[in-house]
Amino acid sequence: ITMKITPRSESIFVKREDNSEINYFIFDEYEVHYGEIAPHVKQPWHSHKIISETLFVLEGKIELHFLDEGEKKVEIITPGNLVQVENTPHTFINPFDEVCKMVAFRFIPEGKFKQDIIKNDKVLYPEYD
Repeated sequence: ITMKITPRSESIFVKREDNSEINYFIFDEYEVHYGEIAPHVKQPWHSHKIISETLFVLEGKIELHFLDEGEKKVEIITPGNLVQVENTPHTFINPFDEVCKMVAFRFIPEGKFKQDIIKNDKVLYPEYD
C-alpha cells in the first residue's frame, strides 16, 4: 500500500475526567492528535523538554496561558489560528460555554532548515486529470 488512511478507530482514544476527548494518532516520527476540550476545563501547567508541539484550532476558542520571560501572559486562540508552543511552560483553559476542537502536531525537531524541501516537494501529474 502506497497510501495509508488511519481511521479514528485505530487511534488511542482518551476521555479525560474533565470530559475532554483526545484521539492520539502516533507514528514512528511524529504524532497528530485531535482534541475536543470541554467547556470550563483547565489543563495543568506543563512544558515539553524535547517535543515541539503545534496546535491548530478548528472550532470554538481557547485561552492559552504561558510564561514569557517569567511573566504570565494570556492569548485567546480562535479558529484558523496556529500556536507553536516550543518549550514554553503553558496551559490551555476553556472558560467558554462551547467545546474547543483542535488538532495538535507533535514531533522532535532535528534543527535542520527544511523549508526549501517542504515548499518544493510536489510533483504534478496532469496526465491523470
